[in-house]
Amino acid sequence: MDDALEFYRQPEKGSRALSAMTSRFRWIKNNNDIIKLREYEMDRDNFKEKHTTLLKLLSSRMYEVVKEKFENGMLYIQKPQIVQFISVHVRDIEKWLTNKIFNTLSQ
Repeated sequence: MDDALEFYRQPEKGSRALSAMTSRFRWIKNNNDIIKLREYEMDRDNFKEKHTTLLKLLSSRMYEVVKEKFENGMLYIQKPQIVQFISVHVRDIEKWLTNKIFNTLSQ
């Protein structure tokens, strides 16, 4: 968007023609898109400020939710397949250890 604004404002007369803008930027199709580009130019600083403020608010809210769930003990894996895999893995380790100990003792 900033590239389009820079290109739009390059000539000395103030702005480029619609045909030049449409050939350079595919998303500019008609005069309404140029009007939106001008509106963005006017509110560019406000737009960036609103965006960063919203992200900060979202980040702090997400932190609060995760912290609350963590304190309540709700951050754990609830999928039975994973629990089953872990229990099978533990049995495999126990079996391997038993075999290892037995083989070591029998030698």
